[in-house]
Amino acid sequence: MEQRLPPNPRPSFGRLVTGQKPPRKIDRRAMILAVILAAAAAALAVVYLRGATSTSGDQPAESMLHVVVATRDIAVGQVVEESMVELKGLPVDAVIQDAATATTQVVGQALRYPVAKGEQLNNLRIVKPTESQGLSFQIPRGLRAVTVQVNVNNSPAALVAPGDFIDVLVNGPVKALRQSPQLASVVGSQSWDENNKVTVTLLQNVQILAVQREYVANGVPYDSSVRGPLPQKENVSYVTLALTPEQGQLVWQAVASEVKITLSLRAFGDEETLDLQPLVPMVQVVVAAQNIPGGQEITESMVELITVPDGSVIQNAATSKDQVVGQTLRASVIEGAQLSNLRQPELAEAAALSFQIPNGLRGLTIPVNVSNTPAALIAPGDYVDVLVALDIVSLGLTPPGGQEESNQGFKGAMTLLQDVRVLAVQREYVKTDIPYDTSVRGLLSEDGNVSYLTLAVTPEQAQLVWLAVAKEAKMTVTLRPYQDNGTRSLSPATEPIRRLP
Repeated sequence: MEQRLPPNPRPSFGRLVTGQKPPRKIDRRAMILAVILAAAAAALAVVYLRGATSTSGDQPAESMLHVVVATRDIAVGQVVEESMVELKGLPVDAVIQDAATATTQVVGQALRYPVAKGEQLNNLRIVKPTESQGLSFQIPRGLRAVTVQVNVNNSPAALVAPGDFIDVLVNGPVKALRQSPQLASVVGSQSWDENNKVTVTLLQNVQILAVQREYVANGVPYDSSVRGPLPQKENVSYVTLALTPEQGQLVWQAVASEVKITLSLRAFGDEETLDLQPLVPMVQVVVAAQNIPGGQEITESMVELITVPDGSVIQNAATSKDQVVGQTLRASVIEGAQLSNLRQPELAEAAALSFQIPNGLRGLTIPVNVSNTPAALIAPGDYVDVLVALDIVSLGLTPPGGQEESNQGFKGAMTLLQDVRVLAVQREYVKTDIPYDTSVRGLLSEDGNVSYLTLAVTPEQAQLVWLAVAKEAKMTVTLRPYQDNGTRSLSPATEPIRRLP
Protein backbone atom coordinates (compact mmCIF):
# COMPACT_ATOMS: atom_id res chain seq x y z
CA MET A 1 0.00 0.00 0.00
CA GLU A 2 1.35 3.32 -1.03
CA GLN A 3 1.97 5.73 1.85
CA ARG A 4 0.94 9.35 1.24
CA LEU A 5 2.90 12.19 2.73
CA PRO A 6 1.14 15.35 4.18
CA PRO A 7 1.18 18.35 1.97
CA ASN A 8 3.96 20.84 2.47
CA PRO A 9 2.99 23.74 4.74
CA ARG A 10 2.66 27.30 3.33
CA PRO A 11 5.71 29.34 3.68
CA SER A 12 5.50 31.60 6.71
CA PHE A 13 7.80 34.28 5.38
CA GLY A 14 10.38 33.54 7.92
CA ARG A 15 8.04 32.78 10.78
CA LEU A 16 8.05 29.23 12.01
CA VAL A 17 4.67 27.72 12.16
CA THR A 18 5.68 24.56 13.81
CA GLY A 19 3.95 24.36 17.16
CA GLN A 20 1.93 27.81 16.62
CA LYS A 21 -1.79 28.35 16.64
CA PRO A 22 -3.38 29.20 13.35
CA PRO A 23 -4.15 33.08 12.84
CA ARG A 24 -7.51 34.51 14.01
CA LYS A 25 -10.29 35.19 11.56
CA ILE A 26 -10.66 38.95 10.59
CA ASP A 27 -13.91 40.84 11.88
CA ARG A 28 -15.65 42.07 8.73
CA ARG A 29 -18.09 44.45 10.60
CA ALA A 30 -15.27 46.47 12.15
CA MET A 31 -13.65 46.80 8.76
CA ILE A 32 -16.87 48.15 7.26
CA LEU A 33 -17.41 50.77 10.09
CA ALA A 34 -13.87 52.07 9.73
CA VAL A 35 -14.33 52.59 6.01
CA ILE A 36 -17.61 54.52 6.58
CA LEU A 37 -16.08 56.89 9.19
CA ALA A 38 -13.12 57.63 6.99
CA ALA A 39 -15.44 58.51 4.10
CA ALA A 40 -17.52 60.87 6.32
CA ALA A 41 -14.43 62.71 7.53
CA ALA A 42 -13.28 63.18 3.98
CA ALA A 43 -16.70 64.53 2.96
CA LEU A 44 -16.77 67.07 5.82
CA ALA A 45 -13.33 68.31 4.95
CA VAL A 46 -14.42 68.87 1.38
CA VAL A 47 -17.54 70.78 2.46
CA TYR A 48 -15.57 73.04 4.81
CA LEU A 49 -12.96 73.79 2.17
CA ARG A 50 -15.64 74.59 -0.38
CA GLY A 51 -17.48 76.98 2.08
CA ALA A 52 -14.33 78.82 2.98
CA THR A 53 -13.49 79.22 -0.67
CA SER A 54 -16.95 80.50 -1.62
CA THR A 55 -17.09 83.27 1.14
CA SER A 56 -13.55 84.48 1.03
CA GLY A 57 -14.44 87.27 -1.39
CA ASP A 58 -17.75 88.64 0.26
CA GLN A 59 -17.22 89.22 4.12
CA PRO A 60 -14.32 89.92 6.42
CA ALA A 61 -13.08 87.09 8.45
CA GLU A 62 -14.18 88.69 11.87
CA SER A 63 -17.83 88.92 13.19
CA MET A 64 -19.93 92.14 12.92
CA LEU A 65 -22.49 93.81 15.34
CA HIS A 66 -24.94 96.67 14.70
CA VAL A 67 -24.76 99.43 17.40
CA VAL A 68 -26.09 102.98 17.85
CA VAL A 69 -23.75 105.82 16.86
CA ALA A 70 -24.17 109.62 16.77
CA THR A 71 -24.85 111.24 13.40
CA ARG A 72 -23.55 114.57 14.78
CA ASP A 73 -21.91 116.06 17.85
CA ILE A 74 -24.31 115.99 20.83
CA ALA A 75 -23.72 118.21 23.87
CA VAL A 76 -23.96 117.13 27.49
CA GLY A 77 -27.51 117.34 28.83
CA GLN A 78 -28.97 117.28 25.31
CA VAL A 79 -32.05 115.11 24.87
CA VAL A 80 -31.35 112.60 22.11
CA GLU A 81 -33.65 112.81 19.08
CA GLU A 82 -34.22 110.22 16.33
CA SER A 83 -32.25 112.24 13.77
CA MET A 84 -29.18 112.41 16.01
CA VAL A 85 -28.44 108.66 15.94
CA GLU A 86 -28.32 105.68 13.60
CA LEU A 87 -27.44 101.98 13.58
CA LYS A 88 -24.05 101.01 12.21
CA GLY A 89 -22.38 97.62 11.85
CA LEU A 90 -19.00 97.41 13.55
CA PRO A 91 -16.59 94.56 14.20
CA VAL A 92 -17.32 92.93 17.52
CA ASP A 93 -13.87 93.85 18.77
CA ALA A 94 -14.62 97.56 18.14
CA VAL A 95 -17.92 97.65 20.06
CA ILE A 96 -17.72 99.47 23.44
CA GLN A 97 -19.05 97.91 26.62
CA ASP A 98 -22.84 97.92 27.09
CA ALA A 99 -23.34 99.60 23.71
CA ALA A 100 -26.90 100.46 22.67
CA THR A 101 -28.11 98.14 19.92
CA ALA A 102 -31.40 99.91 19.15
CA THR A 103 -32.19 103.61 18.75
CA THR A 104 -35.18 103.22 21.07
CA GLN A 105 -32.73 102.67 23.92
CA VAL A 106 -31.38 106.23 23.66
CA VAL A 107 -34.00 108.43 21.95
CA GLY A 108 -35.67 110.73 24.49
CA GLN A 109 -32.89 110.35 27.03
CA ALA A 110 -30.39 113.02 28.11
CA LEU A 111 -26.64 112.74 27.77
CA ARG A 112 -24.51 112.61 30.88
CA TYR A 113 -21.37 113.28 28.77
CA PRO A 114 -20.85 114.87 25.33
CA VAL A 115 -20.72 112.52 22.30
CA ALA A 116 -18.86 113.20 19.04
CA LYS A 117 -20.16 112.39 15.58
CA GLY A 118 -19.73 108.68 14.81
CA GLU A 119 -19.17 107.81 18.46
CA GLN A 120 -21.06 104.93 19.99
CA LEU A 121 -23.69 105.44 22.72
CA ASN A 122 -24.07 103.20 25.73
CA ASN A 123 -25.99 103.26 29.02
CA LEU A 124 -23.11 104.95 30.78
CA ARG A 125 -23.44 108.02 28.56
CA ILE A 126 -27.18 108.50 28.81
CA VAL A 127 -29.42 109.38 31.77
CA LYS A 128 -33.00 108.32 32.24
CA PRO A 129 -34.58 111.16 34.29
CA THR A 130 -37.27 108.90 35.70
CA GLU A 131 -34.66 106.52 37.04
CA SER A 132 -31.88 108.92 38.05
CA GLN A 133 -31.11 109.39 41.73
CA GLY A 134 -29.67 112.92 41.45
CA LEU A 135 -32.06 115.88 41.77
CA SER A 136 -30.32 117.71 38.94
CA PHE A 137 -31.78 115.19 36.50
CA GLN A 138 -35.32 115.97 37.64
CA ILE A 139 -35.18 119.67 36.69
CA PRO A 140 -36.87 120.51 33.38
CA ARG A 141 -34.53 122.11 30.89
CA GLY A 142 -34.25 125.89 31.31
CA LEU A 143 -35.52 125.86 34.89
CA ARG A 144 -33.74 126.00 38.23
CA ALA A 145 -34.32 124.33 41.60
CA VAL A 146 -35.10 126.92 44.28
CA THR A 147 -35.75 125.96 47.90
CA VAL A 148 -38.05 127.98 50.17
CA GLN A 149 -39.02 127.60 53.81
CA VAL A 150 -42.70 127.36 54.64
CA ASN A 151 -44.60 126.81 57.85
CA VAL A 152 -46.36 123.46 58.01
CA ASN A 153 -49.02 124.92 60.33
CA ASN A 154 -50.41 127.37 57.76
CA SER A 155 -49.58 125.64 54.48
CA PRO A 156 -50.14 122.18 52.99
CA ALA A 157 -46.36 121.58 52.96
CA ALA A 158 -46.75 118.40 54.99
CA LEU A 159 -49.20 117.03 52.41
CA VAL A 160 -47.54 117.90 49.10
CA ALA A 161 -45.44 115.41 47.16
CA PRO A 162 -42.75 115.79 44.51
CA GLY A 163 -44.44 116.27 41.16
CA ASP A 164 -47.33 118.33 42.59
CA PHE A 165 -47.95 121.84 41.30
CA ILE A 166 -48.55 124.77 43.63
CA ASP A 167 -49.00 128.57 43.79
CA VAL A 168 -46.65 130.70 45.91
CA LEU A 169 -48.23 133.43 48.08
CA VAL A 170 -46.37 136.12 50.03
CA ASN A 171 -47.53 138.57 52.68
CA GLY A 172 -45.68 141.60 53.99
CA PRO A 173 -45.66 145.39 54.30
CA VAL A 174 -46.11 147.30 51.05
CA LYS A 175 -42.87 149.12 51.83
CA ALA A 176 -40.89 145.86 51.95
CA LEU A 177 -42.46 144.42 48.80
CA ARG A 178 -41.75 147.59 46.83
CA GLN A 179 -38.03 147.44 47.52
CA SER A 180 -37.37 145.82 44.15
CA PRO A 181 -38.86 146.66 40.74
CA GLN A 182 -39.90 143.04 40.22
CA LEU A 183 -41.87 142.85 43.47
CA ALA A 184 -43.21 146.37 43.00
CA SER A 185 -44.67 145.35 39.66
CA VAL A 186 -46.39 142.41 41.33
CA VAL A 187 -47.77 144.57 44.14
CA GLY A 188 -49.05 147.16 41.69
CA SER A 189 -49.39 150.92 41.89
CA GLN A 190 -52.30 151.19 44.34
CA SER A 191 -51.97 154.13 46.71
CA TRP A 192 -51.73 152.05 49.86
CA ASP A 193 -50.08 153.18 53.05
CA GLU A 194 -46.49 151.93 53.10
CA ASN A 195 -47.20 150.10 56.36
CA ASN A 196 -50.17 148.22 54.92
CA LYS A 197 -49.62 144.48 54.76
CA VAL A 198 -50.45 143.10 51.34
CA THR A 199 -50.92 139.50 50.17
CA VAL A 200 -49.74 138.70 46.65
CA THR A 201 -49.89 135.51 44.58
CA LEU A 202 -46.27 135.68 43.51
CA LEU A 203 -46.13 132.56 41.28
CA GLN A 204 -48.70 130.22 39.81
CA ASN A 205 -48.51 126.61 38.62
CA VAL A 206 -44.93 125.78 39.59
CA GLN A 207 -43.75 122.20 40.09
CA ILE A 208 -42.44 120.75 43.32
CA LEU A 209 -39.20 118.84 42.84
CA ALA A 210 -38.55 117.84 46.43
CA VAL A 211 -40.09 118.12 49.90
CA GLN A 212 -37.73 118.54 52.84
CA ARG A 213 -34.48 116.82 51.77
CA GLU A 214 -36.01 113.93 49.85
CA TYR A 215 -35.55 113.81 46.09
CA VAL A 216 -38.11 112.79 43.51
CA ALA A 217 -37.07 109.16 43.35
CA ASN A 218 -35.96 109.11 47.02
CA GLY A 219 -32.81 107.47 45.78
CA VAL A 220 -30.21 109.69 47.43
CA PRO A 221 -29.94 109.03 51.19
CA TYR A 222 -29.44 112.07 53.39
CA ASP A 223 -25.85 112.14 54.58
CA SER A 224 -25.41 114.78 57.27
CA SER A 225 -21.62 114.64 56.94
CA VAL A 226 -22.00 115.89 53.36
CA ARG A 227 -25.22 117.88 53.37
CA GLY A 228 -25.21 119.24 56.92
CA PRO A 229 -27.57 118.44 59.79
CA LEU A 230 -31.30 118.48 59.20
CA PRO A 231 -33.11 121.58 60.53
CA GLN A 232 -34.44 121.35 64.08
CA LYS A 233 -37.51 123.54 63.46
CA GLU A 234 -40.46 121.19 63.67
CA ASN A 235 -42.86 123.65 62.08
CA VAL A 236 -40.63 124.42 59.08
CA SER A 237 -40.64 122.45 55.84
CA TYR A 238 -38.27 122.94 52.93
CA VAL A 239 -39.90 122.79 49.52
CA THR A 240 -37.78 122.80 46.35
CA LEU A 241 -39.48 124.30 43.30
CA ALA A 242 -38.71 124.23 39.57
CA LEU A 243 -38.54 127.93 38.58
CA THR A 244 -37.26 130.04 35.74
CA PRO A 245 -34.17 132.12 36.59
CA GLU A 246 -36.40 135.23 36.73
CA GLN A 247 -38.84 133.54 39.10
CA GLY A 248 -35.92 132.44 41.26
CA GLN A 249 -34.79 136.06 41.61
CA LEU A 250 -38.33 137.13 42.49
CA VAL A 251 -38.68 134.51 45.22
CA TRP A 252 -35.27 135.26 46.69
CA GLN A 253 -36.05 138.99 46.78
CA ALA A 254 -39.22 138.20 48.70
CA VAL A 255 -37.24 136.05 51.13
CA ALA A 256 -34.69 138.83 51.59
CA SER A 257 -37.54 141.25 52.37
CA GLU A 258 -38.50 139.00 55.28
CA VAL A 259 -42.07 138.52 54.11
CA LYS A 260 -44.14 135.49 55.02
CA ILE A 261 -44.34 132.77 52.35
CA THR A 262 -46.95 130.04 52.01
CA LEU A 263 -48.13 127.61 49.35
CA SER A 264 -51.50 126.61 47.97
CA LEU A 265 -51.79 123.16 46.38
CA ARG A 266 -53.34 122.95 42.90
CA ALA A 267 -55.67 120.19 41.75
CA PHE A 268 -54.03 117.51 39.63
CA GLY A 269 -54.05 118.59 35.98
CA ASP A 270 -55.23 122.15 36.74
CA GLU A 271 -52.83 124.40 34.80
CA GLU A 272 -55.01 127.52 34.63
CA THR A 273 -53.43 130.80 35.74
CA LEU A 274 -55.56 133.75 36.85
CA ASP A 275 -55.12 137.51 36.81
CA LEU A 276 -55.10 138.06 40.59
CA GLN A 277 -54.95 141.45 42.26
CA PRO A 278 -52.94 141.99 45.46
CA LEU A 279 -55.09 141.80 48.57
CA VAL A 280 -54.81 144.08 51.59
CA PRO A 281 -56.44 142.94 54.86
CA MET A 282 -59.37 145.25 55.69
CA VAL A 283 -60.71 146.11 59.15
CA GLN A 284 -63.92 147.82 60.26
CA VAL A 285 -63.31 150.83 62.51
CA VAL A 286 -65.41 153.58 64.05
CA VAL A 287 -64.91 157.10 62.64
CA ALA A 288 -66.51 160.44 63.36
CA ALA A 289 -69.45 161.23 61.05
CA GLN A 290 -68.98 164.92 61.91
CA ASN A 291 -66.64 167.20 63.80
CA ILE A 292 -66.96 166.36 67.52
CA PRO A 293 -65.56 168.81 70.10
CA GLY A 294 -63.59 167.62 73.12
CA GLY A 295 -65.72 166.83 76.15
CA GLN A 296 -68.73 166.02 73.99
CA GLU A 297 -70.70 162.92 74.86
CA ILE A 298 -70.87 160.72 71.77
CA THR A 299 -74.26 159.80 70.35
CA GLU A 300 -75.18 157.18 67.74
CA SER A 301 -75.49 159.75 64.95
CA MET A 302 -72.01 161.16 65.53
CA VAL A 303 -70.13 158.04 64.46
CA GLU A 304 -70.16 155.45 61.68
CA LEU A 305 -68.39 152.21 60.72
CA ILE A 306 -66.08 152.14 57.69
CA THR A 307 -63.65 149.57 56.30
CA VAL A 308 -59.99 150.57 56.02
CA PRO A 309 -56.73 148.72 55.25
CA ASP A 310 -55.26 147.00 58.28
CA GLY A 311 -52.11 149.11 58.16
CA SER A 312 -54.16 152.30 58.48
CA VAL A 313 -55.80 151.37 61.77
CA ILE A 314 -54.74 153.55 64.70
CA GLN A 315 -53.75 152.14 68.08
CA ASN A 316 -56.65 150.81 70.15
CA ALA A 317 -59.11 151.74 67.42
CA ALA A 318 -62.76 151.22 68.25
CA THR A 319 -64.27 148.49 66.06
CA SER A 320 -67.91 148.83 67.12
CA LYS A 321 -70.16 151.75 67.98
CA ASP A 322 -70.95 150.25 71.37
CA GLN A 323 -67.39 150.99 72.42
CA VAL A 324 -67.80 154.76 72.01
CA VAL A 325 -71.50 155.73 72.16
CA GLY A 326 -72.26 157.33 75.53
CA GLN A 327 -68.61 158.12 76.23
CA THR A 328 -67.06 161.57 76.45
CA LEU A 329 -64.25 162.67 74.19
CA ARG A 330 -61.03 163.73 75.78
CA ALA A 331 -60.04 165.79 72.73
CA SER A 332 -61.86 167.00 69.65
CA VAL A 333 -62.12 164.74 66.62
CA ILE A 334 -62.60 165.87 63.03
CA GLU A 335 -64.99 164.25 60.60
CA GLY A 336 -63.65 160.99 59.20
CA ALA A 337 -61.05 160.49 61.96
CA GLN A 338 -60.90 157.14 63.73
CA LEU A 339 -61.91 156.91 67.36
CA SER A 340 -59.87 154.96 69.86
CA ASN A 341 -60.25 153.97 73.48
CA LEU A 342 -57.60 156.55 74.32
CA ARG A 343 -59.86 159.32 73.08
CA GLN A 344 -63.12 158.36 74.75
CA PRO A 345 -62.51 156.36 77.95
CA GLU A 346 -65.38 155.53 80.25
CA LEU A 347 -65.41 157.85 83.25
CA ALA A 348 -65.61 155.05 85.79
CA GLU A 349 -62.79 153.05 84.19
CA ALA A 350 -60.20 155.70 83.36
CA ALA A 351 -57.25 155.82 85.72
CA ALA A 352 -55.78 159.26 85.03
CA LEU A 353 -57.42 162.22 86.77
CA SER A 354 -57.55 164.24 83.57
CA PHE A 355 -60.27 161.92 82.32
CA GLN A 356 -62.48 162.82 85.30
CA ILE A 357 -62.61 166.55 84.66
CA PRO A 358 -65.79 167.67 82.86
CA ASN A 359 -65.23 169.56 79.64
CA GLY A 360 -64.47 173.25 80.19
CA LEU A 361 -63.49 172.84 83.83
CA ARG A 362 -60.14 172.57 85.55
CA GLY A 363 -58.76 170.50 88.38
CA LEU A 364 -57.57 172.78 91.23
CA THR A 365 -56.13 171.55 94.53
CA ILE A 366 -56.56 173.41 97.83
CA PRO A 367 -55.28 172.58 101.31
CA VAL A 368 -57.87 172.30 104.07
CA ASN A 369 -57.61 171.50 107.77
CA VAL A 370 -59.03 168.13 108.67
CA SER A 371 -59.71 169.32 112.21
CA ASN A 372 -62.38 171.84 111.23
CA THR A 373 -63.63 170.38 107.90
CA PRO A 374 -65.22 167.11 106.88
CA ALA A 375 -62.25 166.57 104.54
CA ALA A 376 -61.47 163.20 106.09
CA LEU A 377 -65.00 162.08 105.29
CA ILE A 378 -65.24 163.35 101.73
CA ALA A 379 -64.96 160.97 98.78
CA PRO A 380 -64.20 161.71 95.14
CA GLY A 381 -67.47 162.48 93.41
CA ASP A 382 -68.93 164.43 96.32
CA TYR A 383 -69.90 168.09 95.91
CA VAL A 384 -68.84 170.87 98.30
CA ASP A 385 -69.02 174.62 98.91
CA VAL A 386 -65.76 176.50 99.49
CA LEU A 387 -65.57 179.12 102.26
CA VAL A 388 -62.76 181.62 102.89
CA ALA A 389 -61.95 183.92 105.80
CA LEU A 390 -60.07 187.18 105.06
CA ASP A 391 -59.86 190.71 106.27
CA ILE A 392 -62.98 192.53 105.18
CA VAL A 393 -61.02 194.91 102.96
CA SER A 394 -59.75 191.97 100.89
CA LEU A 395 -63.33 190.85 100.65
CA GLY A 396 -64.20 194.22 99.14
CA LEU A 397 -66.16 195.36 102.20
CA THR A 398 -65.94 198.61 104.17
CA PRO A 399 -64.83 198.07 107.77
CA PRO A 400 -66.95 199.40 110.62
CA GLY A 401 -66.12 203.06 111.36
CA GLY A 402 -64.81 203.83 107.91
CA GLN A 403 -61.62 203.40 105.90
CA GLU A 404 -59.40 204.65 108.69
CA GLU A 405 -60.16 201.58 110.73
CA SER A 406 -59.19 199.15 107.95
CA ASN A 407 -55.90 198.32 109.57
CA GLN A 408 -57.47 197.05 112.74
CA GLY A 409 -57.84 193.55 111.24
CA PHE A 410 -61.56 193.13 110.92
CA LYS A 411 -62.30 189.73 109.42
CA GLY A 412 -65.00 188.50 107.17
CA ALA A 413 -66.11 185.08 105.87
CA MET A 414 -67.49 184.41 102.42
CA THR A 415 -68.87 181.40 100.54
CA LEU A 416 -66.51 181.67 97.63
CA LEU A 417 -67.78 178.72 95.54
CA GLN A 418 -70.93 176.61 95.62
CA ASP A 419 -71.67 173.14 94.33
CA VAL A 420 -68.21 172.19 93.04
CA ARG A 421 -67.24 168.58 92.44
CA VAL A 422 -64.47 166.87 94.36
CA LEU A 423 -62.20 165.00 91.95
CA ALA A 424 -59.65 163.65 94.42
CA VAL A 425 -58.87 163.57 98.13
CA GLN A 426 -55.23 163.81 99.15
CA ARG A 427 -53.24 162.23 96.31
CA GLU A 428 -55.59 159.39 95.44
CA TYR A 429 -57.40 159.44 92.10
CA VAL A 430 -60.95 158.34 91.44
CA LYS A 431 -60.16 154.66 91.11
CA THR A 432 -56.82 154.76 92.98
CA ASP A 433 -55.32 152.97 89.95
CA ILE A 434 -52.24 155.17 89.78
CA PRO A 435 -49.87 154.63 92.72
CA TYR A 436 -48.34 157.64 94.36
CA ASP A 437 -44.77 158.03 93.14
CA THR A 438 -42.88 160.56 95.26
CA SER A 439 -40.13 160.89 92.64
CA VAL A 440 -42.73 162.29 90.26
CA ARG A 441 -45.42 163.81 92.46
CA GLY A 442 -43.41 165.06 95.43
CA LEU A 443 -43.55 164.19 99.11
CA LEU A 444 -46.81 163.94 100.95
CA SER A 445 -47.47 166.64 103.52
CA GLU A 446 -46.04 165.87 106.90
CA ASP A 447 -48.79 167.93 108.53
CA GLY A 448 -51.32 165.35 109.59
CA ASN A 449 -54.01 168.02 109.94
CA VAL A 450 -53.81 169.08 106.30
CA SER A 451 -55.80 167.40 103.54
CA TYR A 452 -55.67 168.24 99.88
CA LEU A 453 -58.90 168.42 97.96
CA THR A 454 -58.86 168.62 94.18
CA LEU A 455 -61.93 170.39 92.82
CA ALA A 456 -63.43 170.76 89.34
CA VAL A 457 -63.74 174.53 88.80
CA THR A 458 -64.11 176.93 85.90
CA PRO A 459 -61.04 178.92 84.84
CA GLU A 460 -62.56 182.02 86.46
CA GLN A 461 -63.21 180.17 89.73
CA ALA A 462 -59.65 178.87 89.63
CA GLN A 463 -58.35 182.44 89.49
CA LEU A 464 -60.58 183.45 92.38
CA VAL A 465 -59.47 180.57 94.59
CA TRP A 466 -55.81 181.10 93.81
CA LEU A 467 -56.16 184.79 94.75
CA ALA A 468 -57.58 183.78 98.11
CA VAL A 469 -54.68 181.36 98.61
CA ALA A 470 -52.24 184.14 97.75
CA LYS A 471 -53.88 186.38 100.35
CA GLU A 472 -53.29 183.63 102.92
CA ALA A 473 -56.98 183.18 103.46
CA LYS A 474 -58.15 180.43 105.75
CA MET A 475 -60.04 177.99 103.62
CA THR A 476 -62.55 175.29 104.42
CA VAL A 477 -65.29 173.31 102.71
CA THR A 478 -68.76 172.16 103.54
CA LEU A 479 -70.11 168.87 102.20
CA ARG A 480 -73.35 169.05 100.23
CA PRO A 481 -76.04 166.37 100.29
CA TYR A 482 -76.07 163.89 97.45
CA GLN A 483 -77.75 165.40 94.36
CA ASP A 484 -78.31 168.78 96.06
CA ASN A 485 -77.10 171.16 93.35
CA GLY A 486 -78.98 174.27 94.37
CA THR A 487 -77.13 177.56 94.87
CA ARG A 488 -78.12 180.58 96.97
CA SER A 489 -77.18 184.24 97.05
CA LEU A 490 -75.26 184.60 100.31
CA SER A 491 -73.92 187.78 101.84
CA PRO A 492 -70.50 187.75 103.54
CA ALA A 493 -70.41 187.47 107.28
CA THR A 494 -68.30 190.19 108.97
CA GLU A 495 -67.25 191.23 112.38
CA PRO A 496 -68.67 191.66 114.85
CA ILE A 497 -70.20 188.22 114.95
CA ARG A 498 -73.95 188.50 115.03
CA ARG A 499 -76.68 185.97 115.68
CA LEU A 500 -78.70 185.14 112.63
CA PRO A 501 -82.38 186.02 112.80
